[in-house]
Amino acid sequence: MRKVLTAILVLIILVSLTGTIIAAPIKLRLSEVHIAGYPTTLADLEFARLVKEKTNGRIEIEVYYGGTLYGSEPEAIEAMVMGELGFARVSAAPVADYEPELNAVQLPYL
Repeated sequence: MRKVLTAILVLIILVSLTGTIIAAPIKLRLSEVHIAGYPTTLADLEFARLVKEKTNGRIEIEVYYGGTLYGSEPEAIEAMVMGELGFARVSAAPVADYEPELNAVQLPYL
């Protein structure tokens, strides 16, 4: 009987430790080149708020605007490719360097 109680106690401890490890929030960074108050910056902040709300705080997105994290969109894209950055709000033009089919989206503006 003592072995069973010890096994149950160990199991409870392991489950509680695993629960605290899983409960640690995941923090991701989002790069934005526009200044505070700009419409896309406001959308980024709202996105971050909604993600935190919908995941009950398990995922947090830190928004860096005004080019404070990466000064240009191509730099932010390169950081995402390298796995150094979670998100970046960028226009289609610099992304077309990685996916040429996106040039079709820009055709009407030429």
